[in-house]
Amino acid sequence: MLTDNENLDPERITLSLSVLTDDKVTYNKKVTVKRIDKKKLADIRKDTIIEYLTDHVNAKSSELAKLLGVRSARIKRLLSELVEDGIAVAEGTGRDRTYRLREKSSQT
Repeated sequence: MLTDNENLDPERITLSLSVLTDDKVTYNKKVTVKRIDKKKLADIRKDTIIEYLTDHVNAKSSELAKLLGVRSARIKRLLSELVEDGIAVAEGTGRDRTYRLREKSSQT
């Protein structure tokens, strides 16, 4: 299934990635990638979520879905994976649920 920011051509897929320029992050830079597999695309999206949460303390799933140009079901699946992997933490319930990065443990 393609999202608003992905365009299918028989030879290539266009997707949006965040790009760091002049100490500011631009989240809508379009990059063309040939035959990217779904796992790599999911990893790119997770990295973008982590980057965004690094800069913004916390975010709602709707905010992240708009950022990545994907539907809420897809962003919730990506966020669930980040929570399961111990990278992110979900706080609150329902529409008030936000996600943030897990704080690093000081134990060695």
